[in-house]
Amino acid sequence: MKKRGASSKPGMRSSRRSHGKAGTLLDAEAVDRAVARGAREAVLRHKRLGQSIYALKDGRVVEIPASKIRVPRAR
Repeated sequence: MKKRGASSKPGMRSSRRSHGKAGTLLDAEAVDRAVARGAREAVLRHKRLGQSIYALKDGRVVEIPASKIRVPRAR
């Protein structure tokens, strides 16, 4: 017997968060903060390990050596 609120797909769970406009906005802001934090941590890790990173500049992929990496401040 299926549990109430369970999805038929494995690994899928029902969400108990608010789906109103305010709830959606708060979730989007949380996602933006998490993505920014993850990107900052990845860039910082590369710099500390002495590894280059690659980025797009004027439509081309460019290498940024670890010595030139600038890590954005955490907000």
